[in-house]
Amino acid sequence: LEQFVVDSTFGPSELILEAGSDDATLGAGSGGGVLLHLGEGAPPVTLAGFILRGSVVLNSTDTNSRLHIRNCTWLAGSQPRRRALASSHERHSGLVVEAGRAELRRVEFLLFHTSALVVRGGDVTVSDGIFAYNQAERGAAAQVMAGMLTIIRGVIEHNVAHLAGG
Repeated sequence: LEQFVVDSTFGPSELILEAGSDDATLGAGSGGGVLLHLGEGAPPVTLAGFILRGSVVLNSTDTNSRLHIRNCTWLAGSQPRRRALASSHERHSGLVVEAGRAELRRVEFLLFHTSALVVRGGDVTVSDGIFAYNQAERGAAAQVMAGMLTIIRGVIEHNVAHLAGG
């Protein structure tokens, strides 16, 4: 996929993508960029059963917009250079929430070289999730700058942040 944008111009009232096999992958190309962008007015979106290679960005204050992700594993793309890390979290983080509501169940964030999950606003709940072997300058597993992150029955292990968090 090249950057797939879902916003108020998207026709269907809901988007559900469910994997048909255990090794089904959704990827944003070799650069590991933005796979899916949910903008203002986006309908509810569900992703289920995928290996995800690329960022999902949620930025919608619309009460109907919400993101559900279940049984997915995020694997980082290629290892970015340190300069790229400073300039673009969205390119390499798994999930970036600017605004809106995201519910994740049985998800894994593995091997990121920047914050695996970034919360700049909105409300994110992760149930039965795993954050492992991520590295970043700050907040390797998750970096919360605004909004709320709730982790229920989560495993956070072997994450390394060089300046803060880990």
